[in-house]
Amino acid sequence: MKLAKKLKVPLKLLMSELPFSDFKEIEKYKNLCREHTYYQDYEALSLTIEQFENLIEQNSDHVEYLTNKKFITWNKAILLHVRDKNIIKAEEQLKSILDMNLRTEFDIGVCNSLGLVTLSKDGVSMAFDYFNKAYTAIEDLPQLEDHTLAPRVAYNLAYCHVKNGHLNEATTLAYQIIGLLESKQLSFILGKTKHMLGKIHKMGGDYEQAKEYLLEAKFLFRLEKNEAYYLKTEQDLNEVMLLLEK
Repeated sequence: MKLAKKLKVPLKLLMSELPFSDFKEIEKYKNLCREHTYYQDYEALSLTIEQFENLIEQNSDHVEYLTNKKFITWNKAILLHVRDKNIIKAEEQLKSILDMNLRTEFDIGVCNSLGLVTLSKDGVSMAFDYFNKAYTAIEDLPQLEDHTLAPRVAYNLAYCHVKNGHLNEATTLAYQIIGLLESKQLSFILGKTKHMLGKIHKMGGDYEQAKEYLLEAKFLFRLEKNEAYYLKTEQDLNEVMLLLEK
């Protein structure tokens, strides 16, 4: 791990027996899957999964390619959940590949996805346990290669705190997310986090602060061309403006 940090390369690259070009190709597909999931482009995700699966089948004689089959199953489960609305099948697939000891980034990511499925199926109280377990496990990892993982899990945990009325805990997590993103120079999920902070401050009666966060979120969603969240934020902002006028 120290060598990986010194050379500024992923630890898994040093441990891999694959040629660098093959390693980069695999990582390209994984990053595309994460990107398509974040931007809710499920047709693009489906196509990327198909291409990734073809690549693995063409190299099925190499064990390192085969280990990525679980990654494909994970992303197929995401499609089953969010696009096909087949929650039961998605839950089955995620549980089939999850090691609840959560020793790896992959397991934490799957646990986070299972939390989202559980949120749809059983509600906040059941989902909270998955998000909390995933967030705790992140702190035990010596190194994170996917810098979006901690913000994603923390956001979902903060969402549950908001729904449970634990606004202080949610606010603390939201500021931690912003700190994580700024430290890695990432804008990923920043708009959603600012939107959440706006909603929290609105619930707490601090309408001026709510307005500031919602304006920032609206700007970020416009940059991302995230129309759904842009419109939602605009609606929330209009409500806050009305409250300020009273």
